[in-house]
Amino acid sequence: MKSFDLQGIDLNVARSKAFAFIADPAKLPRWTHAFASVAPGRAVMRTPSGVVEIDLGVQASAEHGTIDWRMTFPDRSVALCYSVLRSCWKTPERSWAGS
Repeated sequence: MKSFDLQGIDLNVARSKAFAFIADPAKLPRWTHAFASVAPGRAVMRTPSGVVEIDLGVQASAEHGTIDWRMTFPDRSVALCYSVLRSCWKTPERSWAGS
């Protein structure tokens, strides 16, 4: 089982716009293929074994640029994911890296 994966992407938009998009659970299917659909507090995820309905919680801090995702599966196991916006050295006023 994979327990850690770090990915990043450069976003050439204002920090507030990037944060609002990434922190909105309804937008998950637009930027990650793992989510088939999202409803308040719930989601349908695509897995190698098929789709699964999960409970989905999000805690976001615009001040710190962090978004914490808590996914509770039907067997009550929990997966945690974290997104962080960091200023890039190239163009700090417009470019943000999400991981």
